[in-house]
This record gives sequence, structure tokens and C-alpha cells, in this order.
Amino acid sequence: MTEEELGRFLERIRADSIHSANTIIEEARRKVAQRIEESIKQGREDAFKQREDMLRDARTKSMALRNRVLSEARLKANAIRLNAVNRALESILHDVLEEFIEWSKNDRIGYMELLKNLIIEGIETIREDVELILKEEDLKLNLDLTSLSREVADKIGVNVKVTFSKEKLDAAGGVVIRSVDGRIVVHNTFEAIIERFKRRLHSRILKMLLEK
Repeated sequence: MTEEELGRFLERIRADSIHSANTIIEEARRKVAQRIEESIKQGREDAFKQREDMLRDARTKSMALRNRVLSEARLKANAIRLNAVNRALESILHDVLEEFIEWSKNDRIGYMELLKNLIIEGIETIREDVELILKEEDLKLNLDLTSLSREVADKIGVNVKVTFSKEKLDAAGGVVIRSVDGRIVVHNTFEAIIERFKRRLHSRILKMLLEK
């Protein structure tokens, strides 16, 4: 091989080496650029996902806070309304009790009829011999206990003995019916009747408030 041929051979090798090196460098650059692009894209996606997660979390927390605030507001509003209703109810029922008392004083015949009905109602619950606890002045109404016993027997089919207790009733009016052995007691005083009515009415009011 002549010196000239050797030179051309070496030049070709050098050129091939440079081409190969350039190819390798370009490929490396391309891969690096691709990696960078992928990293940027992934970073954007991660940032977007993180942002969306943060926004979603913020929306969730905001909604939870809103719901809690609304729930607390509703509870407070209901409590205020219930308190106002209770005050009004107490006032009304106090007036009802006063009217009961006034009526019992002015209409003794009507009041005696009410007492009979309250006594029969209590005996229907107890269904055995009973004693009646009445106010001192109501004992003067001369309730016919024998007739009352017969009326009860006709109504519920049970013969019971009805007597007056030596104990006096401390109430605005009405009667307490108690089994002779004291096991069963039915409170049919004015106060007890109004209290039972109040509980039923209070439950209905509470239900109405909770449904709103």
C-alpha cells in the first residue's frame, strides 16, 4: 500500500469515526432531549394532577365546611324556634290550667261529670279495687261510688270496689286513682293531663322542626 493509499484509508477511517461519533452524539442529544421533554411533560402532568388533587381536596373541604356551617345554623335556628315555641306553649298551657280551675269552681255539675269520667278511665287501666285521692272540697261533691262501680262493671266487665282515700289531693283539680295495694297509680289531675298533652304536642312540634 502506497503512502497515498494509506493516507486515504486513514482519512476514510477518520471520517467514518467522526460520522459515527457525530451519529452517537446526535442520538445521545436526541435521547437527552426526549428525556427532558418527557420529564417536562411528566412534570406538567404531575403538577396538573397535584393541582387538580389540591383543588378537589379544597372543594371537598369547602363543601364539608359549608355543610357543617349550614347544619350548625339549622340546629341553632331550630333551637331558637323550639325555645320560642316552648315559651309560648308554657304560657298557653298555664292559661289553660287557670281556665280549668275557674271552670271547675263555676260549673260543679260539669266538673263532677269530668271527675267520673277520669275515675272510670283510671279504673279501666288498673282493673282492680281502687281508692280515690281527691281535693278536700271535691269530697263534698258526694260522688256516688256504688253507682260508679256498677257503671265500671257494665263497661269493662270487671267488678271493682271504689273507696275514698284518707289522703288529700294537692293539685289544682282532678283525681288520682290508685290500686288498694298502691302498686298502680293513674294520675288524672289537671296538671298531669296538661303535662301529657304538652309532651305529645312537644313531640309533634319537634318533628315538624326537624322535617324543615
